[in-house]
Order: sequence, then structure tokens, then C-alpha cells
Amino acid sequence: MRNWFKAATKPAKSIPAVKMAPGRVLGRVRLSPKLLRNSLMLLVVAAISVAAFCWGRMGGASYLTAQEPNGRQSPMDAVSMNGTPFNQRVVGYLYDNIPITRAELGDYLIDRFGAERLDFLINRRIVEMACKEKGIYVTDQEVEAAFAKDLESFRGMSAKEFNNHILKKFNKTLFEWKEDVIRPKLALQKLCRPLVQVSDADLKKAFEAKYGPKVICRMIVIQKLTPQARAHEILEKARMSEEGFREMVASQFLRELAREGGRVPPIHKNFEDPDIEREAFALREGEVSSIMTMKDGNQIILKCDRREPADQTKQYDRERVNLYNEMFEIKLGQKIQEHFAELRRLAHPRNHLVVAQTEQATSRELQSGVRPGTQELKK
Repeated sequence: MRNWFKAATKPAKSIPAVKMAPGRVLGRVRLSPKLLRNSLMLLVVAAISVAAFCWGRMGGASYLTAQEPNGRQSPMDAVSMNGTPFNQRVVGYLYDNIPITRAELGDYLIDRFGAERLDFLINRRIVEMACKEKGIYVTDQEVEAAFAKDLESFRGMSAKEFNNHILKKFNKTLFEWKEDVIRPKLALQKLCRPLVQVSDADLKKAFEAKYGPKVICRMIVIQKLTPQARAHEILEKARMSEEGFREMVASQFLRELAREGGRVPPIHKNFEDPDIEREAFALREGEVSSIMTMKDGNQIILKCDRREPADQTKQYDRERVNLYNEMFEIKLGQKIQEHFAELRRLAHPRNHLVVAQTEQATSRELQSGVRPGTQELKK
């Protein structure tokens, strides 16, 4: 819901949200300049978070780099040039003669970050194995080309500007962006492209959504668990007059939507939520809807400002190729999420560090007189 609220009401120049499956939203909307800046920042956070979840910060797999694997030993089985086992290699010294080994550093990091990072490593290995089975490789040149496209999407920023103005705000580096975001994204795209299918029915729905009739609305969002008496007071005030509707818009809990005057992207055919589509297209200009309850428990009220007819200058046959390309990329993004979820289900991963961490926490709580799972002291 919230991503939809953040877009402005200018007609989209790409496919708007199209309902293709329960709970799935396909499409994009054009952001206003003011909201675009915020959305770019959110995109960075989302991209880094998703990539970290699916990949971790453990570095790219050897077979996802420019060279194919060459039968090298596992690092844990390798020895250094002087014959020292890998886990006993020295990473630092105290007083010039007391070594700190790689194993000590590993134990230190596992104790503090292991439970969390093990899940990242598990997910990375899942992707590695799936790609290796299909003979999938990602070259450094492909990573650089994708990074150049990323810069274009960020209003043509230079690499230096991207690093200084965006990544540094989240304590991320260009290396992390390329290795933890771009490389796994390309690997998963290669893995999932053969699985994507775009039907003629998909294209017709997309054409109707993009070029069909639309309803321009403003919205009031009522926070979930708001007493029904209060919700009906808001509805009555909104229906009383334009001034009353504006007052309720300005006082709603979604402050960004309030600042935008309640304006949301046009509601179109094949909308992500059929109830919203049905209600919006039933409204006359100037009419206020009834209260609608969303899946997240929030409630909304719409007011129809105007209706826009279908764009008669567009013909399906002429737009079909562009629609196909857009729909393919949208469905590819969906397929990546679905396929990774299935790979993880089949892998049946188990994180023993999480179990051990939970047991240790429970033991400490019992010893301190705290009831496990709470912060309440025993009386």
C-alpha cells in the first residue's frame, strides 16, 4: 500500500500496477520530483537489504566471476606458502610477537555476528549451487555494464557522486554495491530468465492498465484499530464538503500522503486490488466512497476528482513489443523472488548458531531470575 501512496498522479509512462496473481503487484508509476529523491534512497536500502539476505557480505562465488572454476582447494583445506594451515594464518600481532590467528578472528566474529551472518552464507551457497548446476557465470564486464545502467537510473550520477551522496549515507561502498547487489542480481536473473513466460492475456491486461480509462482520486487512510465510531466520523466529515475532506486528508496518520493532499496514482483497470478498482470506477466526479478495509487492517476512503478516458491513440499491435519487454522484466523480478524461496525450501537450511544463541539467552534469563522470553522479573 505505502509504495502506491508515494507516487504522484501524473500518468505513468511505463506499465502501471497490474494484478497478475493474488498478492502480487506488477508495474511502476512515475514519481513526482519531490518523492523521487526519497524513493531513490529507499531503493538503495531495499536493494542492499534484499541482496544481503540472498547473498551476504561474504564475497562473490568463484564461478560467478569472469573465470570458470579451476578445481581449486577449499580455502579451509588450503595451506599458506610456509605450510601453515589456513585457519592458523596470522592476521595480526600484539607486542610484535603474540599472533592473532584467522581462527581466533573467526571465533570472535561468530560469537558476535555468526547467527545472523550464517543465514546470509546459507542463502549465498543456495544461489551458488543452483547457478553451478546450470553452468551460470557472471563476468566482471557484466557487473560494470549493470553498474553503468544503475548510474543512469540515478539521474546520470557519476560513480563518485553515487558513492558520496547515496552509498556513504548507508555505510556502504562501491565494492559492496557491485558484489552484494549487482552480481547476485545478475546471477539470479540468468537463473530465472528461462522460467519466465509472458502470455498474450498478460499483455492485454497490461495494455488496458496503461492506456485504458482511469479514475483520478484522493485518499484518506484510517489507521487499523481505529474505533469504528471515529472512522465513521471521518467519513461523515469527508462527505460533508470539500473543506471537510481536505481537513481529514491533512489529519491522517500517513504524513507523506497528507503532505501530498491525499493524491495517489490513477486507479486503472486490472488494478492490484479489485475492490479499490470496483469502488473507484463506480464513483461519480466529486463523490466520496464508503470505507474500505485493506488486507493490512488499515481502512481507506476515496474521493473521485475526475475520470480520464482511454487513450485512443494507442493500438495494441503497435505497443505489443514494448509491453512485452516491460512485462518480461517485471515478471522476472517476481520469478526471482519465487524461485529463490523454492530453492531455500528444497535446501531445508538449519542455522544451529541461532538455536545455540537462543539456548544461551534462555539460560542467562533463568540464572538472572527472568522468565524466558520476557523481561519480567519473577516475584
